[in-house]
Amino acid sequence: MKKIKLVLAAVIFAGLALTSCSSSDDGGGTSASIVGKWTPTKTIIKINGQTAFDEAYADNEAGCDKDYLEFTAAGALNDVVYFHNVDNACEADAATPGTYTKTGNSVTVSGTADYDDTYTIAKLTTSELRVTTTTTAQGLTQVTTIYFTKV
Repeated sequence: MKKIKLVLAAVIFAGLALTSCSSSDDGGGTSASIVGKWTPTKTIIKINGQTAFDEAYADNEAGCDKDYLEFTAAGALNDVVYFHNVDNACEADAATPGTYTKTGNSVTVSGTADYDDTYTIAKLTTSELRVTTTTTAQGLTQVTTIYFTKV
């Protein structure tokens, strides 16, 4: 998650302009509900069509539950990250929830430290969520795709 957050923060703070991809690009559906808990599984970053980063999510604390994002029906977004506390017990980070709005195949997140952005939902089924952002700067187009599975 730390790598995902670092990559997303770099994209956000770089102030790059966003463009969207159509959900029909991969044939994935977007008719299921986004409401629920989604654990990250992989991030792929392509620059000008070439894979620059392709890595499975590896930031779950050993022996703890998996980190997840929770989209609530009320529009809140909880970014839950587990860690070992001073007693070596697993504890969830108590970050303040952000908010999200979903319109069609677009979801906009705000009020979070790491996920504030507008994403295109490339695939949304009852078990899989795939979101994508596309940015262009200085002649380079970066497509970031984050994969999640439903908890």
